[in-house]
Amino acid sequence: MTTPADLLKEAKLLDRDPAKTETRRRTIVGRAYYAAYHGALAHETVQGFAFEPGKRNSEGRHLGRHQQLIDFLKRSRNPVLQQVGEKLELLRLRRTQADYRLSIPLKRNEESDSVALAEEILLEDLA
Repeated sequence: MTTPADLLKEAKLLDRDPAKTETRRRTIVGRAYYAAYHGALAHETVQGFAFEPGKRNSEGRHLGRHQQLIDFLKRSRNPVLQQVGEKLELLRLRRTQADYRLSIPLKRNEESDSVALAEEILLEDLA
């Protein structure tokens, strides 16, 4: 079974390649995001999170599982969980750009910064 730590390990491995291409950099951003997402989702302090299919924001936009988790974390009374939510939201925005906005190049070292953020989330004491 693949774990969040396995996804992070893969992102780190890809990030070490000195000749990484733009495509590989985008893959690294994606693996880093999913490591952080699954790590946060699996943590026992997040067990109160319940996905609500069909939930919409105040503008009527559909809120998927990922955004609902981010919102849950950011609304927490626990400042550590709030920070995890902020970091996860940044990683999600980067992953969206990496996967869907191919005409916009990634910023310099964005993939390495994403790996570092994901690692912070996985190492965070969420209690």
